[in-house]
Amino acid sequence: YLNNRDNPLNKLKLIIISIHIKNSPQAMPLAAALLKSQLDSLPEINSRVDASYMDFYLDTDAQLIADQICSESPHMVGFSTYLWNRHMVLEISRTIKNRHPETMLFAGGAEATALPEKLLKSGPFDFVIKGEGEPALTEVIKRILSSEPYDNLDAVFVQNENNDPDKNQCPVMNLDELPSPFLSGVIDVKNYSGVLWELSRGCPFKCSFCFESRGVAGVRQYSLDRIQKELELFEAEKINQVFVLDPTFNRNIKRAKQILRMINKTAPLIHFTFEVRTEFLDGEMAELFAMINCSLQIGLQSAIPEVLSKVNRSIDPVKYADKISLLNQTGVIFGLDLIYGLPGDTLEGFKHSLNYALRLQPNHLDIFPLAVLPGTVLYEDAELHNLKFKNDTPYTLISSPGFSESDMAAAESLKIACSIFYNQGGAAGWMFMVLETLDIEPAQLLEEYALHYSSQGS
Repeated sequence: YLNNRDNPLNKLKLIIISIHIKNSPQAMPLAAALLKSQLDSLPEINSRVDASYMDFYLDTDAQLIADQICSESPHMVGFSTYLWNRHMVLEISRTIKNRHPETMLFAGGAEATALPEKLLKSGPFDFVIKGEGEPALTEVIKRILSSEPYDNLDAVFVQNENNDPDKNQCPVMNLDELPSPFLSGVIDVKNYSGVLWELSRGCPFKCSFCFESRGVAGVRQYSLDRIQKELELFEAEKINQVFVLDPTFNRNIKRAKQILRMINKTAPLIHFTFEVRTEFLDGEMAELFAMINCSLQIGLQSAIPEVLSKVNRSIDPVKYADKISLLNQTGVIFGLDLIYGLPGDTLEGFKHSLNYALRLQPNHLDIFPLAVLPGTVLYEDAELHNLKFKNDTPYTLISSPGFSESDMAAAESLKIACSIFYNQGGAAGWMFMVLETLDIEPAQLLEEYALHYSSQGS
């Protein structure tokens, strides 16, 4: 590119691609914006690299996306690669490489972190980044600009090289060293219907079905000063929705309460979505949540202690219900998550968890089949638990000793019934009058509804 006559500014043109599930308030290219912010902040890179990002959606034709990318004549193209877009990323990257073999391609994201070598072998990528991308991509760009090899860098897996499968990730230890894509103007929040707001990275818990906490240096948080400045920007730009990216927002109880007070003072009309853990809730925190415009998502997963113990989680059903009652008493909107197919669980056990969850009267209940995700402890221990699952995205369970294929289908039927009858039907406010009248459990009501629904040809 340095000798390209069509590139008089002598700049390397880099485009980072985000492919979202659909056009929604959560479709913000935060990862790409963070990478661009980092590269733009370094004079030695910014003077020689033109970094930008492009947004696309899964319902867009892959060849059309490739056409649009190629029309920009980039020297480098990077992809944020996730479970939902992996196949499309591979198709687009192959098209680009076939048309322009000289274009350098790379990938990062959850799929790259979980199985970097597999992703590298699956597509025509020149390199793949494992883990947080800002430090690794910065070093790769520096090496390219100085015509030095980058195959020996941590977190970087290079095509046609003998990569060390145990290469370390490069976590950012001080998150405030990363320029804010909002405050720097790299991402214009007015162009999006919602904002993804990262408050921390890492997770202190070790749930075996999740790789959030694997291979990183504990929990790291952005400073309250930065959070306040970003809040003020969101309020000034009249943002409607903010999705907080922090898997355990309220684990640091003092900090969580400080942030809630900041939100109440600075941006009380914006709607915020949080992920929280029940064990860290107290009465004061519930009241603070009630003071702002928000909804909470809480991972129950199962109500059976023995099942949760197999995935390194725990529950005291009585204490859990007491914590949830704090939210109901203060009128906080919240939803629960359940997973069916967990090791040691059965269809009857799942129905028990379903009954327990619905009797807590969440505003909505989201149900998912178990996904045996690469990079997780559960993936490594799948043979131990005799789990049969799809070996490609979305890696969902097919069967286990306690959950036959027909049981999985029955649980899926309950999931659909819950989504339509309880969530879409807004049944939280009146379902229990029906249950008391009929003298049945929630799961039985949903089974009857599922039979009715299927009989209607839906």
